[in-house]
Amino acid sequence: MSDGEDLDDLKSKRKDLLRGLEYPYGKYRRRRGAGTAGGGIITISPSAPTVPSNATVGTVVATPSVVGGTGTYVFTLTDPSGQFTILGGNIVVASTLTAGSYPVIITGNNGAGDTPQLPIIITVTPSGYVPTYELFGF
Repeated sequence: MSDGEDLDDLKSKRKDLLRGLEYPYGKYRRRRGAGTAGGGIITISPSAPTVPSNATVGTVVATPSVVGGTGTYVFTLTDPSGQFTILGGNIVVASTLTAGSYPVIITGNNGAGDTPQLPIIITVTPSGYVPTYELFGF
């Protein structure tokens, strides 16, 4: 985040990223498993993960789960920024964070051919961010 940007600017950029986000398999959307067994859909909690830039390595950012699938799912995370990873079934901070919006893809696998994917945006807010307002005396 550069000087002069505020939280509203970041939110606007996040929406723009979601609108134009493309992945090798198609546009941003929740995707059912490609296999025939299970047919689950990945969800995350919270649904719009946000973390402050001063979060320490290992901080839980979100927890993925599968709705409508069968069996036990193992999750992997594709993160080009390298700032996040999956650990113990949670999405966690993997390295020092920089404020911004980061597209990642969560993939679940139940070992029986069901591999649902969910592309999301993780927002990293500047630490110590305090919105400022002009005060006018009348």
